[in-house]
Amino acid sequence: MEYINNKGNTELSYDNSFLHKRLKTTLSFLQLGGVPLHGSSPSKVQNLYNIVCVVCYYSTMMCSVLDTFVDRFDLVKAMKKTRVILAFLIFAWMNFSLR
Repeated sequence: MEYINNKGNTELSYDNSFLHKRLKTTLSFLQLGGVPLHGSSPSKVQNLYNIVCVVCYYSTMMCSVLDTFVDRFDLVKAMKKTRVILAFLIFAWMNFSLR
């Protein structure tokens, strides 16, 4: 480990090869989720990807909530759809925590 000076900010540098070997799967999942892992600013394509993912995610979650509301009198269907909504909410909580 060593300290590096990056545009006036002092940061702690770790051996990236060790992290990539040990956390390869986790880092790939974070990248697929749109979490920027590098200190540089994300590209326009990455920003566009993040916006599309967020819009698709929240529109799907909203449609699931509305669909559950429509079938609220049928308890079996409503409980099945509520489980899907809970999974969406857990994922949203994890996404907010990682950001």
